[in-house]
Amino acid sequence: METKTKLDLKNLKACSFDTNILLRWLLQDDEKQAETVQSFLDNPKLKKVYICDLVILEVVWVMESVYKLDRYEIKEGLEIVLEYPKFVVSKDLFRQVLVDYVKNENISFADYTIGLYAQIQGFSPLITFDQKLAKKLPNVELLG
Repeated sequence: METKTKLDLKNLKACSFDTNILLRWLLQDDEKQAETVQSFLDNPKLKKVYICDLVILEVVWVMESVYKLDRYEIKEGLEIVLEYPKFVVSKDLFRQVLVDYVKNENISFADYTIGLYAQIQGFSPLITFDQKLAKKLPNVELLG
């Protein structure tokens, strides 16, 4: 196994964040780690940080299941992420998802995202066996 060389983070111009990094920064639940993330973000050489859609889904899952935050608190947190100038994230997608997510507790954030993503990509309808999902979201159809 090769030895990994340490990356020079001080000269990095772009990168991606893992879920745990984004959560520490957003929730401030570990002061030292949150400060480390903020210090990294404050580096003027760093121009862009990509946040994968799957990371957003994981963040919401952790905020719901581990931290027991309600949908409005989660919405507020995600809005911070969506507005942060260095973050490259699917802003339009998640802004639209958040609108319905806070209105309807019968559909998960992930289901809203999957349904809207299919629509945006032009691959509607979304086909499912989930009867509740088919009733609640437009462009979702049952198979069978």
